[in-house]
Amino acid sequence: MMQEQNTGTATLEQVNDDLAQFTVSGTQWKTGAADITVTTMGGTTGLCLPATAVNSDNAGNFVYLVETKNTVLGVQSVLVRLGVTVEERGDGVVRISGALSGQEQIVSASSKPLSAGTEVRIDE
Repeated sequence: MMQEQNTGTATLEQVNDDLAQFTVSGTQWKTGAADITVTTMGGTTGLCLPATAVNSDNAGNFVYLVETKNTVLGVQSVLVRLGVTVEERGDGVVRISGALSGQEQIVSASSKPLSAGTEVRIDE
């Protein structure tokens, strides 16, 4: 990334609609606009996600998908575990393949431990 005469590296953390959130390190940056050049990882298949969105355990790699369900308490957001294959890892980003189209809502960060079936509140 470049801002005035300063150059450095930024890590892609999250992409929502037409807004991308990056993390930068260093004290030379000012609040405001910066020019960012995004270099994508090679490959023709898969979806790039923040590395924090991909979890793993003994059963393999997975993401938590947020599904909206109608319950007796009203509409609630519930987590569903969805297995994915990690194709490539980069600086804070992974390229995955699996059953995601890129339109789903997935969890990229949480302040509490997560598990499938858990009801969640989404901060936007």
